[in-house]
Amino acid sequence: MSIERIRRKIPFPEQAIPKKIENPQADYPTGDPGEFQKFVDLHKEGSFIICGCGVSLNDYQFDSFNKHITIGVNDAGQKINCKYLVVVNEPHTFKWGRWESVRNNDSEYTFTHIKNLPIEKKERIVLVKLGKYEGLNLYNYGFIDYTTNSPYMAIVIACQMGARKIALIGVDFTMNHFFGETGKHQIMREIERVKEQYSNLGKHLISSGIKIANLSSESLIESWPKMTLEEFETI
Repeated sequence: MSIERIRRKIPFPEQAIPKKIENPQADYPTGDPGEFQKFVDLHKEGSFIICGCGVSLNDYQFDSFNKHITIGVNDAGQKINCKYLVVVNEPHTFKWGRWESVRNNDSEYTFTHIKNLPIEKKERIVLVKLGKYEGLNLYNYGFIDYTTNSPYMAIVIACQMGARKIALIGVDFTMNHFFGETGKHQIMREIERVKEQYSNLGKHLISSGIKIANLSSESLIESWPKMTLEEFETI
């Protein structure tokens, strides 16, 4: 199931905003990590930057994060040099001609749960399995907990790769994308739930000894401490 289908399937009434999950290890799918096995702890103690597609991505240059391990989502690689890419939406869901950039991406590997994802470099596809919706199991290797937005999955992948610290950029949920005036983000109708999801995840990362930051001054994700790239590099 694509994240877009999940977005359409799951209702988002105000009363459904999740509270703190007391037992984040309960009721998780488990099994062989499959193709993901070779990425487990590949970047032990690494510094990761998760690149969404919000307008704050324009605050940086293509090579600004070369000292870090970058995981981009969708077409973030147009703007930032992304070592890895996460693609969890099917091609027909991409508007404004974005799919071509995703299909021809230059990342070393593309992580997806969609079998036969039609990208150009098929040998670089790494299939992962969906874990638990709104889950907080950071080390259920090969099973990636998810929500209705892909940076959440990219964060979990960074943890499974051995992250010591993780920063967000372009995870704004404000007007427009980095590449143009695309209007109001579709996820705004559920923004309070999304903010709660990132708050829960951030708290769990901190309790696991991982340092977190948000490099976007305009991001609506206020629960992750906002700082500059220079400040992030010193924590």
